Amino acid sequence: MLSDPDRLYRLLSHPHYPVQLIIAGKAHPLDGAGKAMIQQWTQFLQQHPDLAGRLVFIADYDMFVAEQLVQGVDLWINTPRRPWEACGTSGMKVLVNGGLNLSELDGWWAEAYASELGWALGDRNEHDANPDWDRQEAESLYRLLEEEVIPL
Repeated sequence: MLSDPDRLYRLLSHPHYPVQLIIAGKAHPLDGAGKAMIQQWTQFLQQHPDLAGRLVFIADYDMFVAEQLVQGVDLWINTPRRPWEACGTSGMKVLVNGGLNLSELDGWWAEAYASELGWALGDRNEHDANPDWDRQEAESLYRLLEEEVIPL
């Protein structure tokens, strides 16, 4: 979502469609890319203090945090790079609690996706670290959010 920070800002600050985005994550101590991604979110938050309450980052994501989030979320967004999603059981728990999913077609969502349960990203193929594909995925995510999800 940070591939287009201006678009993300507009989405979060829209006057007629209030959105709250909660990001939760924890990088492995040896995961430099994961740490960098968390730093990008932290910097975005610092640059936009007016988004306080609309954008929240929860560090040290764990089972307790996950349990709380899956009980109160309207939409669970999961955007792993295919095939890196080990399972994605949080998305399953969201459905049990009445939420919807917007996820990459990977892990359990590749098997369980149905339009009445949420929205799908991707084409079921592996694209590795292809920047062109990443841009297409980001565009698809924003389009789904702006045109289909948020107006609901």
